[in-house]
Amino acid sequence: MKFKIGFSAEEKKENTAREVQQDSKAEVKPKPSLVDIRFPDIYKSYTYYNDRFDLHEGDIVFVDGKLEGIAGRVVAVTCNFKIKLSDYKRVISVADTDVKGQLYFHKAKVVSFDPATIPFGKIASWYFPPADPEEFVSGEDDSTILLDKPETWKADIDPSEYEDIDDYLGVVYLSLDNGAGKAIVKGRSHHAVEFFYENGEISKLTCDCYSAGMCEHEVAVLFELRHKLKWIEEHYADDFQKTAYFAELDKAAFCNMVLMSRQNGSFQIG
Repeated sequence: MKFKIGFSAEEKKENTAREVQQDSKAEVKPKPSLVDIRFPDIYKSYTYYNDRFDLHEGDIVFVDGKLEGIAGRVVAVTCNFKIKLSDYKRVISVADTDVKGQLYFHKAKVVSFDPATIPFGKIASWYFPPADPEEFVSGEDDSTILLDKPETWKADIDPSEYEDIDDYLGVVYLSLDNGAGKAIVKGRSHHAVEFFYENGEISKLTCDCYSAGMCEHEVAVLFELRHKLKWIEEHYADDFQKTAYFAELDKAAFCNMVLMSRQNGSFQIG
Protein backbone atom coordinates (compact mmCIF):
# COMPACT_ATOMS: atom_id res chain seq x y z
CA MET A 1 0.00 0.00 0.00
CA LYS A 2 1.26 3.47 -0.89
CA PHE A 3 1.04 6.47 1.41
CA LYS A 4 1.92 10.07 0.87
CA ILE A 5 2.23 13.12 3.07
CA GLY A 6 1.34 16.70 2.26
CA PHE A 7 3.27 18.98 4.59
CA SER A 8 3.50 22.73 4.87
CA ALA A 9 4.24 25.35 7.45
CA GLU A 10 3.12 28.93 7.16
CA GLU A 11 4.48 31.09 9.96
CA LYS A 12 3.92 34.84 10.15
CA LYS A 13 6.74 36.59 8.38
CA GLU A 14 7.21 39.15 11.09
CA ASN A 15 8.19 36.29 13.41
CA THR A 16 10.42 34.40 10.97
CA ALA A 17 13.88 35.88 10.47
CA ARG A 18 14.89 33.31 7.85
CA GLU A 19 12.09 34.44 5.55
CA VAL A 20 12.83 38.10 6.18
CA GLN A 21 16.52 37.60 5.44
CA GLN A 22 15.66 36.13 2.03
CA ASP A 23 14.13 39.48 1.07
CA SER A 24 17.05 41.64 -0.06
CA LYS A 25 15.01 44.76 0.62
CA ALA A 26 14.54 43.93 4.28
CA GLU A 27 17.38 44.33 6.75
CA VAL A 28 16.40 42.96 10.13
CA LYS A 29 19.03 42.51 12.81
CA PRO A 30 18.09 39.82 15.37
CA LYS A 31 17.90 40.90 18.99
CA PRO A 32 20.82 39.77 21.15
CA SER A 33 19.73 36.95 23.43
CA LEU A 34 20.86 34.30 25.86
CA VAL A 35 19.86 30.86 24.67
CA ASP A 36 19.55 27.69 26.73
CA ILE A 37 20.51 24.74 24.54
CA ARG A 38 20.07 21.07 25.35
CA PHE A 39 22.49 18.61 23.77
CA PRO A 40 20.81 15.19 23.47
CA ASP A 41 24.11 13.41 22.84
CA ILE A 42 25.42 14.35 26.29
CA TYR A 43 22.10 14.86 28.13
CA LYS A 44 23.06 18.34 29.35
CA SER A 45 21.99 21.94 28.78
CA TYR A 46 24.17 25.06 28.59
CA THR A 47 23.62 28.78 27.96
CA TYR A 48 25.07 30.59 24.92
CA TYR A 49 25.10 34.13 23.61
CA ASN A 50 23.34 34.77 20.29
CA ASP A 51 23.30 37.91 18.15
CA ARG A 52 23.08 36.39 14.65
CA PHE A 53 19.79 34.50 14.48
CA ASP A 54 16.13 34.92 15.40
CA LEU A 55 15.93 31.79 17.54
CA HIS A 56 12.91 30.07 19.01
CA GLU A 57 12.28 27.06 21.22
CA GLY A 58 12.74 23.88 19.20
CA ASP A 59 15.37 25.25 16.79
CA ILE A 60 18.38 23.04 16.10
CA VAL A 61 21.70 24.91 16.39
CA PHE A 62 25.47 24.51 16.48
CA VAL A 63 27.77 26.44 18.82
CA ASP A 64 31.46 27.18 19.21
CA GLY A 65 33.60 26.09 22.14
CA LYS A 66 33.97 22.62 23.63
CA LEU A 67 30.69 21.38 22.12
CA GLU A 68 31.52 22.54 18.62
CA GLY A 69 30.19 20.07 16.06
CA ILE A 70 27.42 18.71 18.31
CA ALA A 71 23.85 19.67 17.43
CA GLY A 72 21.66 21.02 20.22
CA ARG A 73 18.02 22.06 20.55
CA VAL A 74 16.97 25.47 21.86
CA VAL A 75 14.87 25.09 25.01
CA ALA A 76 14.64 28.73 26.16
CA VAL A 77 15.41 32.23 24.86
CA THR A 78 15.70 35.43 26.90
CA CYS A 79 16.37 38.95 25.68
CA ASN A 80 16.61 40.54 29.16
CA PHE A 81 20.16 40.11 30.43
CA LYS A 82 23.48 41.71 31.24
CA ILE A 83 26.60 39.57 30.90
CA LYS A 84 30.35 39.70 30.52
CA LEU A 85 30.66 38.67 26.87
CA SER A 86 33.97 36.87 27.33
CA ASP A 87 32.23 34.40 29.67
CA TYR A 88 29.96 33.02 26.95
CA LYS A 89 30.40 31.02 23.78
CA ARG A 90 28.16 31.74 20.78
CA VAL A 91 25.59 30.15 18.51
CA ILE A 92 27.24 29.85 15.08
CA SER A 93 24.52 28.28 12.90
CA VAL A 94 20.89 27.22 12.89
CA ALA A 95 19.44 24.25 11.00
CA ASP A 96 16.99 24.90 8.16
CA THR A 97 14.00 22.74 9.15
CA ASP A 98 11.50 24.49 6.88
CA VAL A 99 10.20 21.55 4.80
CA LYS A 100 7.35 22.00 2.32
CA GLY A 101 6.14 19.59 -0.33
CA GLN A 102 4.84 16.10 -1.00
CA LEU A 103 6.55 13.13 0.63
CA TYR A 104 5.92 9.41 0.12
CA PHE A 105 6.34 6.67 2.70
CA HIS A 106 8.66 3.75 2.06
CA LYS A 107 9.43 1.62 5.11
CA ALA A 108 11.62 3.71 7.46
CA LYS A 109 12.01 6.57 4.95
CA VAL A 110 10.06 9.43 3.39
CA VAL A 111 10.75 10.10 -0.29
CA SER A 112 10.38 13.14 -2.54
CA PHE A 113 10.76 13.64 -6.29
CA ASP A 114 10.84 17.44 -5.97
CA PRO A 115 14.38 18.92 -5.70
CA ALA A 116 13.06 21.76 -3.53
CA THR A 117 11.47 19.65 -0.77
CA ILE A 118 14.40 17.97 1.04
CA PRO A 119 17.58 19.07 -0.80
CA PHE A 120 20.96 17.98 0.51
CA GLY A 121 21.97 21.48 1.63
CA LYS A 122 18.94 21.79 3.87
CA ILE A 123 19.38 18.37 5.48
CA ALA A 124 23.15 18.83 5.85
CA SER A 125 22.47 21.88 8.05
CA TRP A 126 20.87 19.48 10.57
CA TYR A 127 24.02 17.42 11.02
CA PHE A 128 27.08 19.47 10.05
CA PRO A 129 28.26 22.82 11.44
CA PRO A 130 29.67 25.46 9.07
CA ALA A 131 33.07 24.45 7.72
CA ASP A 132 35.87 26.25 5.93
CA PRO A 133 36.01 24.76 2.38
CA GLU A 134 39.80 25.08 2.43
CA GLU A 135 39.96 22.47 5.18
CA PHE A 136 38.95 19.72 2.75
CA VAL A 137 40.78 18.25 -0.24
CA SER A 138 39.49 15.43 -2.49
CA GLY A 139 40.56 13.59 -5.60
CA GLU A 140 39.09 11.17 -8.12
CA ASP A 141 40.04 8.76 -10.88
CA ASP A 142 38.25 7.01 -13.77
CA SER A 143 37.42 3.81 -11.88
CA THR A 144 33.82 2.57 -11.69
CA ILE A 145 31.83 0.15 -9.53
CA LEU A 146 28.99 -2.07 -10.71
CA LEU A 147 26.09 -1.31 -8.38
CA ASP A 148 24.41 -4.71 -8.83
CA LYS A 149 27.56 -6.74 -8.17
CA PRO A 150 28.61 -6.16 -4.54
CA GLU A 151 30.97 -9.11 -4.75
CA THR A 152 33.22 -7.01 -7.01
CA TRP A 153 33.39 -4.02 -4.65
CA LYS A 154 36.82 -3.49 -3.15
CA ALA A 155 35.80 -2.39 0.32
CA ASP A 156 37.78 -2.22 3.55
CA ILE A 157 35.45 -4.83 5.08
CA ASP A 158 34.77 -8.47 4.29
CA PRO A 159 32.06 -8.89 1.58
CA SER A 160 30.27 -11.36 3.85
CA GLU A 161 29.58 -8.47 6.22
CA TYR A 162 27.99 -6.18 3.63
CA GLU A 163 24.41 -7.16 4.42
CA ASP A 164 24.99 -6.61 8.15
CA ILE A 165 26.08 -3.00 7.78
CA ASP A 166 22.56 -1.67 8.37
CA ASP A 167 22.68 -3.17 11.86
CA TYR A 168 25.10 -0.50 13.04
CA LEU A 169 25.02 2.17 10.32
CA GLY A 170 22.06 4.15 9.09
CA VAL A 171 21.67 6.08 5.84
CA VAL A 172 19.64 9.01 7.16
CA TYR A 173 19.61 10.81 3.80
CA LEU A 174 20.17 9.90 0.15
CA SER A 175 19.54 11.86 -3.05
CA LEU A 176 20.19 11.38 -6.75
CA ASP A 177 20.03 14.41 -9.05
CA ASN A 178 20.68 13.70 -12.73
CA GLY A 179 23.22 11.08 -11.66
CA ALA A 180 24.91 13.13 -8.93
CA GLY A 181 24.39 11.38 -5.61
CA LYS A 182 24.76 12.64 -2.04
CA ALA A 183 24.14 10.89 1.25
CA ILE A 184 24.47 11.29 5.00
CA VAL A 185 25.35 8.21 7.03
CA LYS A 186 25.13 7.90 10.80
CA GLY A 187 27.67 5.76 12.62
CA ARG A 188 29.59 6.98 15.65
CA SER A 189 29.20 10.37 13.97
CA HIS A 190 27.64 11.62 10.74
CA HIS A 191 29.52 11.35 7.44
CA ALA A 192 28.82 12.78 3.99
CA VAL A 193 29.15 10.48 0.96
CA GLU A 194 29.15 11.63 -2.67
CA PHE A 195 29.12 9.66 -5.95
CA PHE A 196 27.95 9.65 -9.55
CA TYR A 197 25.55 7.02 -10.92
CA GLU A 198 24.94 6.20 -14.58
CA ASN A 199 23.75 3.04 -16.33
CA GLY A 200 24.29 0.84 -13.30
CA GLU A 201 27.79 2.13 -12.60
CA ILE A 202 29.10 4.16 -9.68
CA SER A 203 32.03 6.56 -10.07
CA LYS A 204 33.61 9.43 -8.13
CA LEU A 205 32.71 7.73 -4.83
CA THR A 206 34.03 9.63 -1.79
CA CYS A 207 33.38 9.81 1.95
CA ASP A 208 34.55 12.43 4.42
CA CYS A 209 35.73 9.77 6.88
CA TYR A 210 39.05 9.94 5.00
CA SER A 211 39.35 6.19 4.50
CA ALA A 212 41.99 5.34 1.89
CA GLY A 213 39.78 2.64 0.37
CA MET A 214 36.07 1.98 0.00
CA CYS A 215 34.67 2.42 3.51
CA GLU A 216 31.66 0.98 5.33
CA HIS A 217 29.73 4.25 4.95
CA GLU A 218 30.04 4.03 1.17
CA VAL A 219 28.95 0.39 1.21
CA ALA A 220 25.85 1.29 3.24
CA VAL A 221 24.95 4.02 0.73
CA LEU A 222 25.35 1.72 -2.28
CA PHE A 223 23.11 -0.93 -0.72
CA GLU A 224 20.51 1.71 0.07
CA LEU A 225 20.71 3.08 -3.48
CA ARG A 226 20.17 -0.41 -4.95
CA HIS A 227 17.05 -0.93 -2.84
CA LYS A 228 15.65 2.53 -3.53
CA LEU A 229 16.12 2.41 -7.30
CA LYS A 230 14.36 -0.96 -7.42
CA TRP A 231 11.43 0.40 -5.40
CA ILE A 232 11.19 3.51 -7.58
CA GLU A 233 11.22 1.41 -10.75
CA GLU A 234 8.34 -0.69 -9.39
CA HIS A 235 6.17 2.11 -8.01
CA TYR A 236 7.22 5.61 -9.12
CA ALA A 237 9.13 5.28 -12.38
CA ASP A 238 7.13 8.08 -14.05
CA ASP A 239 7.70 10.51 -11.17
CA PHE A 240 11.43 9.84 -11.25
CA GLN A 241 11.66 10.26 -15.02
CA LYS A 242 9.98 13.68 -14.87
CA THR A 243 12.67 15.20 -12.66
CA ALA A 244 15.57 12.71 -12.83
CA TYR A 245 15.66 13.29 -9.09
CA PHE A 246 14.73 11.63 -5.84
CA ALA A 247 15.64 12.19 -2.22
CA GLU A 248 14.88 10.11 0.83
CA LEU A 249 15.04 11.02 4.50
CA ASP A 250 14.84 8.89 7.62
CA LYS A 251 11.34 9.07 9.15
CA ALA A 252 12.69 9.51 12.67
CA ALA A 253 14.89 12.39 11.52
CA PHE A 254 11.92 13.99 9.75
CA CYS A 255 9.79 13.81 12.88
CA ASN A 256 12.54 14.94 15.23
CA MET A 257 13.88 17.79 13.14
CA VAL A 258 10.82 19.05 11.27
CA LEU A 259 7.74 18.25 13.34
CA MET A 260 9.35 18.86 16.73
CA SER A 261 10.65 22.25 15.53
CA ARG A 262 7.26 23.48 14.29
CA GLN A 263 4.91 25.64 16.31
CA ASN A 264 2.67 26.45 13.32
CA GLY A 265 1.69 24.76 10.06
CA SER A 266 -0.38 21.83 8.87
CA PHE A 267 0.04 18.14 8.21
CA GLN A 268 -2.06 15.95 5.92
CA ILE A 269 -1.72 12.21 5.43
CA GLY A 270 -3.52 10.15 2.83
